[in-house]
Amino acid sequence: MDVFLSVVNETVTWVGVLYLVCGVFVGILGGSLPGISPSMTISLLLPMSLYFSTNNALMALIGAYMGAMYGGSISAILINTPGSASAAATVLDGYEMAKNNQAGKALGMSLSASCTGGLIGSIILMLSANLLAKLSLKFGPPEYFGIMLFTLVLIAGICSDNFWKGLSLVALGLFFWRHWCGSD
Repeated sequence: MDVFLSVVNETVTWVGVLYLVCGVFVGILGGSLPGISPSMTISLLLPMSLYFSTNNALMALIGAYMGAMYGGSISAILINTPGSASAAATVLDGYEMAKNNQAGKALGMSLSASCTGGLIGSIILMLSANLLAKLSLKFGPPEYFGIMLFTLVLIAGICSDNFWKGLSLVALGLFFWRHWCGSD
């Protein structure tokens, strides 16, 4: 817990909060443009963040991601085109509310849901990050093999109509990847 408090003490400064707020505005702008996803917004902001200090760059990128996640719902509600994949469900009710002259209410509900979910998720991540880091450092070859095998079975299982066809396509893809990439 002392590590958590020291990180919060170093990061949450007036300058850090300013970078966070600017990142949120850039993220909302990027997320509200259809075709510019949250990851694309981060990619566009990344070269500029190289000139910031590490803490300020992370604050700006975190703010941009969070803002872009909300920004995708703006175009989903107003023009029936989700700005990000996560806003696809917002189109169903949000656009209908906008057609009934309730766009402000829909945007407000989307903002409050996004802020609440982002805040709760961030708190859970901050509290569990140390434990997750310790757990991930204990992973070795057997665990990586198990995760890879589980992933391949899930991919093959997506072809629910023909499991063996999906499994053979996964094996064929791994064979070609191994042949052309030549990684060991």
